[in-house]
Amino acid sequence: MPRRDEAHEEEDTALPTTYPTKLINQVMQMAFENPNTRINADALAVVAEYLRLYTREAIWRSSQEKQKNDTVASTLASGSLEVEDLEKVAGPITLDFS
Repeated sequence: MPRRDEAHEEEDTALPTTYPTKLINQVMQMAFENPNTRINADALAVVAEYLRLYTREAIWRSSQEKQKNDTVASTLASGSLEVEDLEKVAGPITLDFS
């Protein structure tokens, strides 16, 4: 069984997964008013990293909130996060990232 430090090192050395830049580009194109608006590859990479961090933080905060408010009903649940868990942290995390 690996020590806690070794497990943490393995997690840090793993390549971070991110959203595909083509997908982000398509979503952003739908939001642009002018269809001729373009975004360069470096800006797409920054947006992808921002979304990755935002998503990880939202999941982490949701899990912490769920553990903090652990009740008998939630211990009987599957242990996975529900939409309600994410909704509880949506407001504060949006303010923190704005």
